[in-house]
Amino acid sequence: AEATVPVRVSVPVREVAPASSPVCSRYPSMFVCGCTIPCRIAMKEVKVNRVIGNLFVGPVQAAYDVHRLKELRVKYIIDLSGSDYHRTPEEFQYTVIEIEDVSGACIL
Repeated sequence: AEATVPVRVSVPVREVAPASSPVCSRYPSMFVCGCTIPCRIAMKEVKVNRVIGNLFVGPVQAAYDVHRLKELRVKYIIDLSGSDYHRTPEEFQYTVIEIEDVSGACIL
């Protein structure tokens, strides 16, 4: 029987990543994804979904698309990401809530 060995691979997404459009939310200064599971697809398919009225929900990657957030007239961001990503306080007002990313976490 053959054994398989998991390998960590960094996948280049572009030659140079523009400052306003990072390739990887965990390593925004890199032009390749540094994650164990490359998040290239997640960065390409970031969706911001309307919950009701002017309330939207989206992944941490959505915070990088300042132009899109401004189009949606977003003014306030509640950050539950638990990560240090590039915030733009000149554009939005942030509230950071520290919470574990587990299914049983109390969000109220």
